[in-house]
Amino acid sequence: KPHSKLHVFAGKSGGASFTNSTLTLENNTNNFVQFLSPNTTVQGIMFGDPEHEYAGYLRYSHSDNSMSFYTKNTEKLTF
Repeated sequence: KPHSKLHVFAGKSGGASFTNSTLTLENNTNNFVQFLSPNTTVQGIMFGDPEHEYAGYLRYSHSDNSMSFYTKNTEKLTF
């Protein structure tokens, strides 16, 4: 039985699912989410709400191999 609206199943994890998930990725071994793009681009995961389009996000820049964390469109931490 799917645990969310979109459930990608590669093997039974034995774990419990969060009931408010829209996406579940399940595997019985190592599990990753992968983003692929040219090495001149930026990739990220963004969080928004009605008041803040960029409430928070995680950004990776291929040009300088940096990863940054933002809240309210302000950079808070960069590696």
